[in-house]
Amino acid sequence: MNKSEMNHLSELTKVAHEMIYEKKGQGSDYLGWVDLPLNYDKEEFARVKDAASRIRSHSDALIVIGIGGSYLGARSAIEALSHSFHNQIEGYTEVYYAGQNISSTYLTHLFE
Repeated sequence: MNKSEMNHLSELTKVAHEMIYEKKGQGSDYLGWVDLPLNYDKEEFARVKDAASRIRSHSDALIVIGIGGSYLGARSAIEALSHSFHNQIEGYTEVYYAGQNISSTYLTHLFE
């Protein structure tokens, strides 16, 4: 990339930055992440923590069911916030995934 291209992109970057941080333009209602971790729905966060506590105390395993974003979003959050080998650590609630794989063998093994 030459200097002229970089200068041109610099202006576009400034415009994009302003649109994101001023929450203007299409999709602006999906920019709640911009203010994290300072601004978030504290009541919703408390509900999530309460649900997680109940799952951990009453379950041996959690099965995440979904495809696409509903599966990948949950998986990425769990993997980012957990030990790499959380399923092998005693005392941790094991996490498994269903829905991303349509194999009947996979589902049979999961239920076993």
